[in-house]
Amino acid sequence: MSSFIVDDKTINSIVTYLYRHQNQAYPYNTRGKLEAEGLGFSRPEFLGEEMYRLNLAAVEDRYGEYAAGTMGAFSGSDYTYRPIDASPVQVLKNLQCWRYQCSEGECTETPLYKILDEYAGDLAQDIVQKLPEYDTANWG
Repeated sequence: MSSFIVDDKTINSIVTYLYRHQNQAYPYNTRGKLEAEGLGFSRPEFLGEEMYRLNLAAVEDRYGEYAAGTMGAFSGSDYTYRPIDASPVQVLKNLQCWRYQCSEGECTETPLYKILDEYAGDLAQDIVQKLPEYDTANWG
């Protein structure tokens, strides 16, 4: 398995979607789970910075302590939040990419990873349930 630092736009689309659709995340309490872990919604860039740092940690777990520097990333200050609108399907794909790149070492045991991993499943379910084929499928 390999690991790399995802683009800011990957993280930014996820963060923007979570902030703009936080009421849709309510049934799954994604916002509450993030806030309970100190990853609250006071500043979208804060969540993005935390996602970036976890990605850096995964790369370092995979390749060594200074490996991220060879990829052009040195610290959380290298991340910049800019709102990006993306479709739910694009956000799901970006979540899957970020999760895969963060699946090294102990990163998968962090609250941030676990919450966003669960949210990816919830978002996938929401996407499927809005498909016309889902509406016409037999129940039971």
